[in-house]
Amino acid sequence: MRKSVRNSIVLIMTIAALWLASYGWHMMRVRSLTAECLRFEKTGSWARLVRSAREWMKMEPENREARQAGVMGGRALNDVRAVTEFLEGFPRELPDDVPWLSMLADVKFGPANFPLQGVQVCQDILQITPNHKESHRRLIYYFAMTQQLVLMQKQIEAAIENRCELPEAYVYGFLGPGLRLQNGSEVTRRWLTNDSDSELLEVARALHVAQSLAGAIPSVDEATAAMLRSQQKEREVAMGQLLEKYPRNLDLRAYLLNEAMETGQARRAGELLKESPSAADEDFRFWHVRGWIFSNLNEFEEAGRCFEKAIHLAPLDWRTRFHYAEMLRRSGKVEESTRLNSVSILGRAIEKELLQQPDTGSVPKEIYGRLAEYCQQCGSDRMAQRVTDYLRQSDMAKSP
Repeated sequence: MRKSVRNSIVLIMTIAALWLASYGWHMMRVRSLTAECLRFEKTGSWARLVRSAREWMKMEPENREARQAGVMGGRALNDVRAVTEFLEGFPRELPDDVPWLSMLADVKFGPANFPLQGVQVCQDILQITPNHKESHRRLIYYFAMTQQLVLMQKQIEAAIENRCELPEAYVYGFLGPGLRLQNGSEVTRRWLTNDSDSELLEVARALHVAQSLAGAIPSVDEATAAMLRSQQKEREVAMGQLLEKYPRNLDLRAYLLNEAMETGQARRAGELLKESPSAADEDFRFWHVRGWIFSNLNEFEEAGRCFEKAIHLAPLDWRTRFHYAEMLRRSGKVEESTRLNSVSILGRAIEKELLQQPDTGSVPKEIYGRLAEYCQQCGSDRMAQRVTDYLRQSDMAKSP
């Protein structure tokens, strides 16, 4: 019995000695790697820095300094893969983590082309720092690029609520369905390279292409006109096939609904509405088309209810007000129709001016002034105030 106890004690002591030896070696190696990283950073030996940081990171995965050293080396080498490797597992807990996570988001949306992962990083950042301006900007841009207009509007509202929106948010928020991104087709094509089965990205790219072919054929030579007519016909066929493939895609269906409305195809619009998913009840575009259909049927009371719902969900959409004003005129409510029509005319004029700008950074402050006025007339007091505040701050920054 005593021998057994003695053997057990010896075993425990041996294990403890081995553990201490292992721990001691571990700590010595970590100190050595720390010193190596500092030395390689000072001498600009970036490849060696990456190797040492990688070994350090494997030994201490939660060590921020190891990951930071690796990122520094990777960036110096323009090695996107290495930068991503060190940033992937970066802790997402403290405000000091945010700059590194923001760097990861930049890589995901940019050279790595994993935008969905970038979205998750931005959302994690906002859990730590709700007023992180760049994360709000990236998410607004992403939702705009992927044609998720309802989510884009919600993100804009979140940015405004946290008082950290950039001026482009006002432009995106106002344009809504009228938003056109010149690089939309190219960006979504690039994003699809790493996620070729993505319904979201496939639909988004198709919508960007379709929008580029929309509208009347300009006055050009007959050969060019024939080519454009052929492309438009191919677009119609392709969009129909895409709807068959993704019948519950809300943004694709909303686009086709708007196409039917603009071309006066009430029966087609009705068919699209009947097959809409339940989420359409929270999408202003569907209520707008419902109102337009009821208006065509002279069911003015029901049409008004639908238009009001659409305006409640998207107060800045001038198109809804335009059709609502027309319905009110036909129903004999001339004074109210005139008021709504004047607001829609202002909105249409602002949209036309905005779409003529080369980019959101080139929008003159005079247009922002009219946008603030339009927001006020639409009852979007918070948006109007934020645009006004932006103009005031811009003037103060320019004053000597």
